[in-house]
Amino acid sequence: MGQALAISLGQYSEAGLKPVNQDFHGAMIPDGDLLASRGIALAIADGISTSTVSEIAAETAVKSFLTDYYCTSESWPVKLAGGRVIAASNSWLCAQGRAEGVTAINRGYVCTFSALVLLGREAHLFHVGDSRISRLRGERLEPLTEDHRRQVSSHQSYLARALGARDRVEIDYRRVGLRVGDVFVLSTDGVHEVLAPQFIARTIRAATSLEGGARDLVRQAIRRGSDDNCTIQICRIDAVPPADDRVWPEVDMLPVPPPLEPPCVFEGWMVLQEVSRSPRSLVYLAQDPISQSRAVLKLPGPALAAMPARLRRFAMEDWIARRIASPHVVSAHPSPAPKTVLHNVMELVVGERLRQWIKANPRPDLAQVRRIIMQLAEGLEAIHARGMLHRDLRPGNVIITPDGRAVILDFGMVHIPGVQEARPRFGPEALSGAARYAAPELIAGDAAGPGADQFSLAVIAYEMLSGGGSPFTAAGRYQPLRKRVTGLSGVEDQVLRRALHTDPARRFASVTAFAEALSGIGEPVGRTGLWRGRFGR
Repeated sequence: MGQALAISLGQYSEAGLKPVNQDFHGAMIPDGDLLASRGIALAIADGISTSTVSEIAAETAVKSFLTDYYCTSESWPVKLAGGRVIAASNSWLCAQGRAEGVTAINRGYVCTFSALVLLGREAHLFHVGDSRISRLRGERLEPLTEDHRRQVSSHQSYLARALGARDRVEIDYRRVGLRVGDVFVLSTDGVHEVLAPQFIARTIRAATSLEGGARDLVRQAIRRGSDDNCTIQICRIDAVPPADDRVWPEVDMLPVPPPLEPPCVFEGWMVLQEVSRSPRSLVYLAQDPISQSRAVLKLPGPALAAMPARLRRFAMEDWIARRIASPHVVSAHPSPAPKTVLHNVMELVVGERLRQWIKANPRPDLAQVRRIIMQLAEGLEAIHARGMLHRDLRPGNVIITPDGRAVILDFGMVHIPGVQEARPRFGPEALSGAARYAAPELIAGDAAGPGADQFSLAVIAYEMLSGGGSPFTAAGRYQPLRKRVTGLSGVEDQVLRRALHTDPARRFASVTAFAEALSGIGEPVGRTGLWRGRFGR
């Protein structure tokens, strides 16, 4: 692996002339996978002086961010993860004030807040209020955030935005690139309203340590007349990952093993037999010699050895499976020994592929179809809850077990925003799934959301109900089910038309909403939700 992200940090805070320090600050520097997936976080907050509880607000905001941010899904982008954590803190602060009968904002649990997340080769900034994040590059200290103060007169202003002031908080977000030697400065207004940017820059450059520099700046601010609490954090970037760094060690460090010759022992498994072989994957039935449990062992095929991007996607399948918990999504199987070569081990799901099921059931019972679609929707919701998109849902990637359980397989095309953000080289590849099931926005290469998986699920539902037929003519027109299948009410066509709309915004709000509508238990399908005409495929 290349050089990991590394920083040096100095922090200091004093109450100054005030009896209570209503500022609060902190930092979290993890290591290993958490450093790779979530990065380093710094946060600073300043409680408003008119409130006797604002120091609690400042401490809560900082501690909550530094704790809860690292509990968010690794698949979430930093903007989403940080924004949700800050919004949750804001809701708690507002609720706490209401619970104590506080009616005036200036008496409540209110504070400014700024946070800096360093991940990969980028810095992510979150900001509410008049605390400040600046960057020292060369000799110039440049503010990266805008103070949220409203000027009433030349001598009077007030805080226009703060945590805990309103039920909904507007958060400024920005991201900037990192360079070795960059210095980020987080400060409260007791410091930066008294000390000039040039003075702060010179003091940091002349300091023998960042901790000493932070202490000197706070004390200089107090000496020069600051009548507020004074807090500063100074963070220097000592190393950044190379532009092509592979931050997921399990993806990039393991060698590709040769094909196996069962029966044999491999990585602690007893390999019983070969299940399938293709240029891109080798699949075997394996058994844990201790627990006797069986699993599916998958190795990259010969064709993948010279395709680094495909190898990374292959390795990520195990990472994805370990983070999704649903009876309708295949899970990763615990391995009896640490991995030394690249391979995936998945839950053994016995049954038939949905493609075979459709052929064997050309005129299925409507209730059967509804049950399967509802299960697949539950599986997709579990994927979407982690901020991921499957993007390759089709009958060949679904197994129906003998007891009727539908299970989604194959994560080779799953879109993971957080992972792509952490390592740009991972993303995105040309869509490899069958175009018949792909939403128009995926085929066009546009940004896609959960509605793309809903589209694929709707195509599958149509196939199941029609015995394998396509919902579209060669000209791209929807083919009504009622013309192909007797006994349908027409509601099915209305539901499918909406889920298959070319505009994702016109589809159902979620895959579950679509499945419920198809089952007749969800939202009614009105004419505003329908689209009549050419699908433009």
